Amino acid sequence: MSSNKPDRQIALLARKWQEGTITDQEKQQLDDWYASFDHTEETGLLAKSEAQVKERLYRNILNREHIRPSLLRIWLPRVAAVLLLGSSLFFLARIRPENRVLTTQRTPKSPAPILPGSNKALLTLADGSTISLDQHKDGLLAEDRNLAVSKKQGQLIYSSADPSAAAATDYHTISTPRGGQYQVDLPDGSRVWLNAASSIRFPLRFGREARQVQIKGEVYFEVAKQQHAGKKTPFIVESAGQQIEVLGTHFNVNAYENEPGTRTTLLEGSVRVKKTETGETALLRPGQQAVLAGSVQVHTADTENAVAWQKGYFAFNNETVESIMRTVARWYDVDVEISRQIRGRRFGGTISRFDQLSTLLGMMEKTGVIHFRIEGRRVIVMP
Repeated sequence: MSSNKPDRQIALLARKWQEGTITDQEKQQLDDWYASFDHTEETGLLAKSEAQVKERLYRNILNREHIRPSLLRIWLPRVAAVLLLGSSLFFLARIRPENRVLTTQRTPKSPAPILPGSNKALLTLADGSTISLDQHKDGLLAEDRNLAVSKKQGQLIYSSADPSAAAATDYHTISTPRGGQYQVDLPDGSRVWLNAASSIRFPLRFGREARQVQIKGEVYFEVAKQQHAGKKTPFIVESAGQQIEVLGTHFNVNAYENEPGTRTTLLEGSVRVKKTETGETALLRPGQQAVLAGSVQVHTADTENAVAWQKGYFAFNNETVESIMRTVARWYDVDVEISRQIRGRRFGGTISRFDQLSTLLGMMEKTGVIHFRIEGRRVIVMP
């Protein structure tokens, strides 16, 4: 395996090795990755303390990847691939069968571990009645205005032989709590993914001139193309202070009220972002992001980071501890208190969204510049 093998692939192979499901070919790939380190230091690695093992591992990675020493303040992506699984701080030593000197040292677990979020949402029907989606089995949930609403594997699906039977004033709302997420197939065939503490309100019958929805929080869209009488029907997304108009495209909107601005990131197609108050507009191309914070500003986007949540992992790129902990609070449904001395410090790295909170916090603590104390569902952040 070449030294530039993607880190998430290494993490996947490592997880398979840990679970005992790795094939001989995959095991060879993992061994090849291990062999890319300086073998003249392996014996020394095995004989030293945990702190020295980490220091030596960091130095090996720095030498190979030419990463600036200042980046030791964050947990490095390749180290994240080694430590991500949370099972052993000595993963490098353990992937060699002959290395049996070390014993695994685990981070002490909280008496009541804080688990990650899951598929949870509340559906509000046109008459105001509600259905808790996580408390119902797969299958038909409701028939409302001639539309069948079904649940299948954490996904809500709308279907109807005659969508025109619903009135344009009949709306459904799907909302996720903190610690929840959900996927929805809208009546027009568009697909949306709701992040934690988010919602979408939409009509059961979209108009012929435009398809319009309202959102809060963070939502990823894959908009289906639609036309009437030979004319394309635009899809309009309204959020706090802005309106987005699209025809058929993939994009992400982060419109949480406690974030410093509303961010619209385009992956495919084109969208027009308009500030509701002033009418100021910006046309986005794929790979661009519009940030509404006073005015509409367009930047080159880190699209992978923007949609990481929808793909099942956290991706932090030189983000402040305040920004990271807002994300943590929403997904793990915890309250956060940040010491003034640690505010403004920046971190980066990737990790699965489906690990326990202690795994994420433990990785951040390995930088040596931040520490955490958990009291019930309250996380205290300290230098």
